[in-house]
Amino acid sequence: MGEILDALRRADEERMQAPRAHPVARSEPSHPPVPLRPSPPPEGDFDAAPEVRPAVIRPPSDAVQAAPLRIKVSRERSRGWPARAVIVEKAGAVAESYRHFAVRLRQAMASRSARTVVITSSVRGEGKTTTACNLALALASISGSGARRIALVDLDLRQPSVASAFGWEPSPGIDRVLLREVPLEAARVATDVKGLELFGVEVRRPNAHEILSQEALRATLQELSTLYDLVIVDSPPTLLVPDTALLLQHLPAFVAVARAGMTRMAAFRAMVEQLGRGKLMGSFMNEISQPRHLTNYGHYSYDDMAEAEEK
Repeated sequence: MGEILDALRRADEERMQAPRAHPVARSEPSHPPVPLRPSPPPEGDFDAAPEVRPAVIRPPSDAVQAAPLRIKVSRERSRGWPARAVIVEKAGAVAESYRHFAVRLRQAMASRSARTVVITSSVRGEGKTTTACNLALALASISGSGARRIALVDLDLRQPSVASAFGWEPSPGIDRVLLREVPLEAARVATDVKGLELFGVEVRRPNAHEILSQEALRATLQELSTLYDLVIVDSPPTLLVPDTALLLQHLPAFVAVARAGMTRMAAFRAMVEQLGRGKLMGSFMNEISQPRHLTNYGHYSYDDMAEAEEK
C-alpha cells in the first residue's frame, strides 16, 4: 500500500510540474526578431545602453565592403541640381571648375597627409553645401584606377542639406551615430557614383553644439578617416554657430567658401581668424562672372586665398 501511495504522489508531482514547463517552451518564440539595424533604447531603459555603445565606436573591420543602402544620383536638372553640377553637366564650365579645384585640393591634402577637410562659409547662402557636394563628386570622378573611397559627411546638424541635394531621406543618420544610438555602418549610404558614399542627417538638431562636444565626435571622425581615403565634411556657417570650430578641434584643415557680390571681406577674414589660418587649405569663390559664351550657369570658379586677401 505504501508503494502505491508513493507512486500516486510521484504522478501528482509530475502533473504539477508539467504546466510550469509548458509556458517556458512557448515564451521563447514570443520574443521579436533581432532588427537588422540597431534601434535606440526606449526612454528610461538605461540597462540596454551599455550593450549598444561599444558597437558604435568599433564597427566590423570590413564595414566598407557592404553598404546597407544604395541610391542612384539623379542626372536630371531637377530642383537643386547645382549641387550635382559635376554629374549633371559632365563637360560644362561649372563641372570643370569643380574638377580643377578638386585636383588642387587633393594635392594640398596629400602634402599635409590629411584625409579629412571641412567645407564652411562665414554665413548662410554662400554655397558651402553646393561646393561640398560637387567637390565630393569631382574627387570621385578623378579617382581613376586608384579606386579611392570618398565620403561626403553632413555635419551641419542644425540645417542639413546634403540628403536633399542627393534626393534621399537618411534613416538612420550620422546624428544618431554621434548620439551613440547606432554604429557608423548603419548610417552609410552607397551611390552609383563609383567610390562615393554619403552620410546624411536624419533629424535637425538645435543642440548641435552639445552633440559635437562629446567624445563620440572624435571617435567617429577617426573612424571615417580610417575607412576612407578622402572625407569631405559639410559644416555650418562659422560666424553663426560654434559648430565648425568644434569640428576643427579634431580635424586638420578647412576650405573657406565665399560668394561674389555677397560675402563681405570683413566676415571672410573673421571666419579665417576664428578657425585658424594654419588650418586654411584654400578658398572657393562662387558666382564669379564668366563670359556669356560659356554657359548660362557657368559662373562657378575657384580662387586662392592670396587672391581673396587682395580684394
